[in-house]
Amino acid sequence: MLLAVMLYGNGSPRLVHATVSALAVVDPPHWLGMLYVMGRGSVWEGAGAVMRGEWTPEMRTLFLLPLVTCGMKVSYLLGLWGPDRVTEEMKRKGL
Repeated sequence: MLLAVMLYGNGSPRLVHATVSALAVVDPPHWLGMLYVMGRGSVWEGAGAVMRGEWTPEMRTLFLLPLVTCGMKVSYLLGLWGPDRVTEEMKRKGL
């Protein structure tokens, strides 16, 4: 989704920020759903399985990779990667 917005959107930093925000908001439900499924119907049992090390490496990757990508999204939104770079064309358009 983000790639499509960046490639085919109007290039507005506000649009990119809104898209990244929307993608970051849907990460926690993704984690809860995964914990629910991996815990066989209980989020807490799924979290306990993670803490006890009962998940296979593949299952840990499925859970931890979205944590990393969410961290990247939040750090972008907080401006930790520096200001957005806007091309001269976008400046002329007033975006």
